[in-house]
Amino acid sequence: MNHLGDYDVIVIGAGHAGIEAAHAAATLGARTAVFTMSLDAIGNMPCNPSIGGTAKGTLVRELDALGGVMGLAADATYLQSRMLNKGKGPAVHALRVQTDRKRYHEYMKHALELTPGLAIHQAEVVGLEVENGRVKGIVTQLNGEYTAKCVVLATGTNLGSIRFVHGGVARNVAEDMARIGSPVTFVTLGDTTPMSREAMERLEAQKIDLRYSIRVPQNGVGLWLAVMDEKGDLAGSTSQMPDTEPLARYLQERGEEIVSGADSVCLEMDMGEELSEWIVALCQKYRKDLYCISANMSVVQRRPDLLRHTRCFICNDIEAERLLHHPVSRADPEAAVETILHYGRGMGLRSMVVTLGSAGSVYYDSITGDAGHCPAHRVEMVDSTGAGDAFFSGVVSGLTRGLSLGRAVSAGTRLAALTIQSDEACCPSLPDFWEEMRP
Repeated sequence: MNHLGDYDVIVIGAGHAGIEAAHAAATLGARTAVFTMSLDAIGNMPCNPSIGGTAKGTLVRELDALGGVMGLAADATYLQSRMLNKGKGPAVHALRVQTDRKRYHEYMKHALELTPGLAIHQAEVVGLEVENGRVKGIVTQLNGEYTAKCVVLATGTNLGSIRFVHGGVARNVAEDMARIGSPVTFVTLGDTTPMSREAMERLEAQKIDLRYSIRVPQNGVGLWLAVMDEKGDLAGSTSQMPDTEPLARYLQERGEEIVSGADSVCLEMDMGEELSEWIVALCQKYRKDLYCISANMSVVQRRPDLLRHTRCFICNDIEAERLLHHPVSRADPEAAVETILHYGRGMGLRSMVVTLGSAGSVYYDSITGDAGHCPAHRVEMVDSTGAGDAFFSGVVSGLTRGLSLGRAVSAGTRLAALTIQSDEACCPSLPDFWEEMRP
């Protein structure tokens, strides 16, 4: 974390509200900073760039009376003006102007630049720093830290629903397992950001053993930003991977101690080829069951041979097709079972489970001969985030308890169904889960 400034007031957003808040605070003598994701977006108007009207006109006049800049900007940049409701009494007369969008932006940007005591920053704010229930500053996407006595959020009116969900495949799996009563020791990497601290607190609240977690000054937590459309479907996404090198060094030093003391090991293979190879070798050395999960399949596709040493590999149908180089049918689960049996065993995989979305999942265990199709539970979906991680957690927890693969898959299916019925990325706390799963 890089400490880059101290202010009395920080304003996040440079639209109408942000501009007025920043200008007012600086004019009153407060050391003020305004943050915007783009300097070219300061005072950016919509396609119908109007100021005033029957309702907003009153606000514009109030701002003008208090020394605001919106009225001045409208006067300087309007293309046309009209007095509304002239056929009615003077109480409802309302002035409305149409402005030049480009000139309005330029005026507002220049007005902020000329305001004494006001700094303008182009940066994405990704977190608030909170201490003892009070906001003490902000954190930017590039790990810049700015302190403030007051933070004003002026992030707009058209953002829809914004939610921050703690996640990460491994973190979700650890939390899911703990919530269904499985003891978990979590080996992880964190940093000093508020987001990382809060994630660790969530894990500690579930009684997860974090003695092997390490912290670095920065870039210890990955981020995934998802943009959803009005139907709730994924419209786009971007991600930032953490720097896993410190964790790799730590596992080289403490890996033998960690693996030898475990009953079984779950590995997120996306952390890197060498690290995955090291953990696989340790599990072989100490005869520990290994379960692997992968979010992007990059390591799995380069080193599919590592999967031969796993107790069970669990993935979705798209990932299975990339691994097996053969289509896996959602429409015909029986054909999907035959596909993974033929191609999975051909790759030397001891057992495999493939989820098929609403069609359920298919599985096989070459040791026991257990193979088949498990239908999905029909439930009202709220949010599918974390459903795959919950499924993995249920299957692995079932196998570690001695269940057959078929019954373990049933447990994973139920856990995934419970997860998608809430807006959390993890399953609810279910202390009696395994009692209820008894046949």
